[in-house]
Amino acid sequence: MHFAGTVIPVEASWSSPFVRWQGPAADLPSLELARQVTARALHERGLEWP
Repeated sequence: MHFAGTVIPVEASWSSPFVRWQGPAADLPSLELARQVTARALHERGLEWP
């Protein structure tokens, strides 16, 4: 999927933390980890997801 002309404002950007394979998130599915990281990042920035 390609999004032409798409931008991410600097105040809404973040990077997810690296999780060790055998760490506490070892059994967490990648999509659930992405959901949690995204929700936390948006909440910390006072942004709402539609």
